[in-house]
Amino acid sequence: MTLTVQHVPQQFVAQTWPLVEEHISSAKKYGGDDYTLDQIKMYATQGQWVWLVATDEDKQIHGATTVT
Repeated sequence: MTLTVQHVPQQFVAQTWPLVEEHISSAKKYGGDDYTLDQIKMYATQGQWVWLVATDEDKQIHGATTVT
């Protein structure tokens, strides 16, 4: 399977949240407790953080991350 990593534009962060919340929550276990899930969503929605998703050929999301 080939995955493509792509940026989620700021205006689509809120509507993609339900699709990536599990991935962000899972990654948060390894990144520490500096931020809550609500804060992560807020920073991405405001454009302060960049949101990336990994999708397959059928556009199914297999991973997600944020970059500060």
